[in-house]
Amino acid sequence: MTGGTGRHCRCGYFRRDVGTGLVNATKAVAFASVVFGTFAGLFLDGLVSLRPDHDIDINRMFEALKEGRCAVVVHVRSHQQSESTRQELEAMDAGAVSTLLC
Repeated sequence: MTGGTGRHCRCGYFRRDVGTGLVNATKAVAFASVVFGTFAGLFLDGLVSLRPDHDIDINRMFEALKEGRCAVVVHVRSHQQSESTRQELEAMDAGAVSTLLC
C-alpha cells in the first residue's frame, strides 16, 4: 500500500465488513438474544422475589409451627380482601402478618 488512503488496510479495525458476520447470522443472534434475555429475566425475577419483608413472615410461620401452632398463608388480590381477612383472623384471636403489597 503505497500512497493509499488506508481504506484497504488489512488490520481488522479499519475493515468495512466488520458487522456482516452478525448481519448474516440473524438466527444465531436471535437465539442468543432469547437465551440471554431469558436468563436476565429469571435473574431479575429472583432478585425481586428476595424481598426482606418475606423473611420476617416466613420466620414467624416457622416459629409457630415449631411451637405446635398452625399457620395459614392467604394470597389476596386487593387491599379490601386483605383487611377482611385480617379482621376475621383477629376475631378468632389469631395473629395476622402482612407484606408490603397488600
